[in-house]
Amino acid sequence: MGDQACKLKIILDSGSAAGYARAVCSMVQSMNDEDAARLTDPVAYPIIENLIKAEKALEKAHNQLLDAIGYDGPRP
Repeated sequence: MGDQACKLKIILDSGSAAGYARAVCSMVQSMNDEDAARLTDPVAYPIIENLIKAEKALEKAHNQLLDAIGYDGPRP
C-alpha cells in the first residue's frame, strides 16, 4: 500500500476509533439512573477492560506514528 494510501488508511481508522470512543462516552453520559443500574460489575467490567485495551492500543499506535516520523521530543 505505502505512502499516501497508508496515510489515508491511518486517517480513516483513527477517525473510526475516535468515533466509537465518542459514541461510548456520549451514551454513558446520557444514561438515566435506570440504565446506569444495569451496569453491574459483571456487565461493566468487561466493557471497562476493553476500553483500557483500546486506550493502550491507541497510545501504542500514537507512539509508533511519532517514531515513524522521527519525533524525539516529549511524549504525551
